[in-house]
Amino acid sequence: MDGEDNCFPLLNEKAHAAYGNKIARGVIQENVFGVNEVVVIKATLTETEATDLEEHITPVYNEIRDAIFHEAIKAMDSDVEDLI
Repeated sequence: MDGEDNCFPLLNEKAHAAYGNKIARGVIQENVFGVNEVVVIKATLTETEATDLEEHITPVYNEIRDAIFHEAIKAMDSDVEDLI
């Protein structure tokens, strides 16, 4: 499943670093934390830690993915909907 069906590419080490950096940029850009308040570290997770993290993130990811999908297919305004 690595990289398939919108799964995170677990076997690509560069993808992990890029994702961490992307999160840091987003947090800084949205002013959640200031530039000097975010520290990005590189760490190798044990298999247990990775499984635990995946168990916490996967349900949230699935919920967000579903919300984005439903938002994308929601009905348009009635003038447009009446045309179809």
